[in-house]
Amino acid sequence: MRPDTPAPPRPASPGVEPTPGKAAAAPGAFAVHLSCANRSGSVEHYYHFYFGFLVPLVLACERLQPRAEVAAIYVRSCAIMDEHLPRLGYSKLRVLPRSAHEALGETDTDAQGLPLKHLRVPGYDGPNAYRFGAIQTATAVLLERLGPAIAQEATTLPIAADGSLKILMFNRQAPQAFYLSAEAEIPGAGTDRRSLPNFPELLQRVRETYPATIEMYPEDHSLAAQAAALRWADVVIGQHGAALGNMVLCDGPTALVEICPHDIADDSGPGKRHFLRLSRLYRMPYVHVAQEHSHAPVAPETILQAIDSLPRPSALRRLVWRAINRGRQLAWQLRYRPPSPSSSSVTG
Repeated sequence: MRPDTPAPPRPASPGVEPTPGKAAAAPGAFAVHLSCANRSGSVEHYYHFYFGFLVPLVLACERLQPRAEVAAIYVRSCAIMDEHLPRLGYSKLRVLPRSAHEALGETDTDAQGLPLKHLRVPGYDGPNAYRFGAIQTATAVLLERLGPAIAQEATTLPIAADGSLKILMFNRQAPQAFYLSAEAEIPGAGTDRRSLPNFPELLQRVRETYPATIEMYPEDHSLAAQAAALRWADVVIGQHGAALGNMVLCDGPTALVEICPHDIADDSGPGKRHFLRLSRLYRMPYVHVAQEHSHAPVAPETILQAIDSLPRPSALRRLVWRAINRGRQLAWQLRYRPPSPSSSSVTG
């Protein structure tokens, strides 16, 4: 087709039903087909959902939601991760089944006849894709939305004696039924992938030295509850996995002890460096504890030694950390140039 030949019209959009009783859109209004392009894995799993979908989604919606001419923002479903989306408070956000969202990317209008513009934004899910300003800006929006719930959850946390470390230990559970079904993009999760068979022993030994130690199964707790615990803790301990990515919710230079199985190491180093690099990005202390394989026990002494090797928290360190990272975030925001929606399809 010659460049000056008009393109044939695309078919009407599938999968999106008009909202009953909704008033007609204003002249000049349009809808946005938004694609958050994760770098790897599946956004149905928490790590890729947070860094590959939620972060770019928030950055895009912060620009699109206030615009009067934007009537709707269509995104794909992330299956059980969709429960996090209503908490963002974006009234124009419309979540479609994965296939319907993909089909919508081939159309010029939505089901209500609104012109459709397309926007593809990159994800940040991977050690080489991290961008502090982007992740921190989106995380700050999320923390603001969850603020009251986080404050309520914080009231349930123990009060540590003066000078005593507050420690959060993440454990893993059996996978939720969805991840064992044919519906999952990538099956498997939780203890099917990795586990710490002697976790109760580890917890007991750490508590004997540091009484203000709590355990948490992330799947049993809301994101607000996890954020409250992370912002309470001085040290976070966990096996390599998505829960450690929530360290971006911390309120200071919280230290991370990552238990990393040898059988997931690659050429770039232990544990694919996902959380080592995230710790460095956020200027948080990090200690790697080796695990013989993904389901091997870990000696309690190695965990205690890792904790002993960490710098002790102080009000001054926390104040400096906040000031430096706030400056880095503002510098990124000044440089950031968000992409604009286009009338061209993003698929193909």
